[in-house]
Amino acid sequence: MLSQLFLGMSLLGAEWVLYLLVLLSLVSVSLIIERWMFYRTATKDLEIFRQKVRASASSGKLDEAAKIAQDRASQTESKTPDLEARMAHALLTHAPASAEILTEVAQDPVVRARIHWEKNLAVLATIGSNAPFIGLFGTVLGIIKAFHDLSQQ
Repeated sequence: MLSQLFLGMSLLGAEWVLYLLVLLSLVSVSLIIERWMFYRTATKDLEIFRQKVRASASSGKLDEAAKIAQDRASQTESKTPDLEARMAHALLTHAPASAEILTEVAQDPVVRARIHWEKNLAVLATIGSNAPFIGLFGTVLGIIKAFHDLSQQ
């Protein structure tokens, strides 16, 4: 009874597996493009920002460096969370604190930005790791159908 049910399902064909793989490929490509655009926007002019903050901090102008970091964080707030600007601002405003406090202060922007930076990566990883098995499943269904058709000849 159960073997007949599985045979009936496999005789339907494996074309739907191909369509599923094409759909998953389109989803993967769209996620890759979205993540690429996000990372490109998030890292835009990052080296210039680093140089400005380093120059201000090394000259002892911590308030100016904190203002530069705050300006960049507020500019990029609407588009993408800027991890370095938030962290620099947090560290520069708490500069005379102990190492434990600075570590805790630096972790907060990291945790908040991590959500945005890792968005949809789990979906992409799941598709990437399961796609070979879906393709193998389609191959097995095709082989079952081929042998069944041979046995009917």
